[in-house]
Amino acid sequence: MSITDSVVWKRELAKDLAHLQIDLSYTQYEIFGDILIDKFSFTSAYIIRKLIESKKMSDEFEITKLPVKKYPFNKELLDFTMLRNDVTADKLE
Repeated sequence: MSITDSVVWKRELAKDLAHLQIDLSYTQYEIFGDILIDKFSFTSAYIIRKLIESKKMSDEFEITKLPVKKYPFNKELLDFTMLRNDVTADKLE
């Protein structure tokens, strides 16, 4: 997939960030916050990678180094039984 119109994708990234900020302010963070952040991170990284591959990002952006925090692996975070048991459809809306 090659991106020909970068404006659409860059607007989409800005819109997704705004939605994430709003969603996090209204969401039970302990249940959904990490999921929302993970989803935003993965989709944004994919879009940015495609923009870079399509030569649609500025050279300045491409050489920018962004700090990333690394956390130790926590097996308890992989326990999705809590979500299946405690989250109902009305909490997802």
